[in-house]
Amino acid sequence: MKIIYSGIIFIFLFPLLVSGSTASWNSGTEQPHISIFDQDSSQECIECHLEEVIDDHYHISHSNVNLSCITCHPGSEIEEHEKLEEVDCAGCHQPHDAKPAKDVHLTISCKACHLTDIPPADEKNCKACHNIGNTLGAASMVLPAKSIICIPCHTATFSVNDATTIITLLLFTAGVFCICAVWFSGKVVKGNIHISFQIFPVIKALILDILLQRRLFIISRFRWMIHALIFYSFFIRFIWGFSALICSLWLPEWEGTWIMMNKNHPATAFIFDFTGLLIIVGVLGKIIQKIKKQSNHQFDNMPGADWIGFTLLSSIVLVGFILEGMRIAMTKSPDGTSFAFIGYGISYFFSNFNITNYYGYVWYAHAVLTGMFVVYLPFSRMFHMIITPMVFLMNATTGHHNKKEMYLWK
Repeated sequence: MKIIYSGIIFIFLFPLLVSGSTASWNSGTEQPHISIFDQDSSQECIECHLEEVIDDHYHISHSNVNLSCITCHPGSEIEEHEKLEEVDCAGCHQPHDAKPAKDVHLTISCKACHLTDIPPADEKNCKACHNIGNTLGAASMVLPAKSIICIPCHTATFSVNDATTIITLLLFTAGVFCICAVWFSGKVVKGNIHISFQIFPVIKALILDILLQRRLFIISRFRWMIHALIFYSFFIRFIWGFSALICSLWLPEWEGTWIMMNKNHPATAFIFDFTGLLIIVGVLGKIIQKIKKQSNHQFDNMPGADWIGFTLLSSIVLVGFILEGMRIAMTKSPDGTSFAFIGYGISYFFSNFNITNYYGYVWYAHAVLTGMFVVYLPFSRMFHMIITPMVFLMNATTGHHNKKEMYLWK
């Protein structure tokens, strides 16, 4: 019993022991004890820099008070101080994930928020950079982190705490409920349905019918190509962004995590611009295909083009490119942004203007358009993006996966 009690006490005390022994971001405002400057390895630094150290390190966290100068300032023992590199806080501190830091802050020095005389939790801390007329390339409007409705296209978070997301999800849920009410209002035709829980047909349907779009390829390779431009672009963006989000939570120390989250990294910049361009080309191909069908009297009874869906989807991507161009222009074209070839080209139109006061409005326009598309989706012909994979998997479990009459693509 003593062993059990000891184990229970250890479980409760272990987080406290760990939290007290590891470095953490500073959120307090108390001055540390001067013992940080009394260590032998720091004596030579203090002889010349005592006043600077007291002023600049006033808000250093208590977990760091016993560190010597060279811990955070490696190479400070050399005589040529001007050659010292910027301190890398990530050497001891794990970077924030995307939710508190937002991806746009990942390239900003940690000292901008954590070594100032304003507590990071204070709203005024944001106003240090987000103000009208600033020269830092920061929008005057403080924007929320990308939420769950942004995940299909961006590195986002699972947050649902901004008005746009909340309204979007409520209306989307109501739309799905209305559509389901219509579906289940009919009569159920009785028949023998054999449900098979074999894993192979499900995996086969998942890979061939959903991922590779096999049945659409058999019907029309041209339609498959147009559909693939949109489908695989969304798929690549989702996998990239979702992987970055998961890695930021579970593998923050991995370098690849921050490559995927950094919009200015050449790989990330190119992939997102390239896939955005493919979506635009795919939508244009869909429109041309619909126009040709409607001009052919053989297809007079076919449904018309989903112009609302096409317009919303195109607008989201186009406004996204404009937003990217504004961001690149505001931040003075950081290294790697040239690989975002569309946004980089657009940035030239904004390079001679002060657009920091307007960036936030364009950001919200992009978010609202995304919300409108999500709300419209249950009533759109594009709802097959959600329904068709579900039907394929259901067919695989009911033994209908080889029957062409169960195929939904029209």
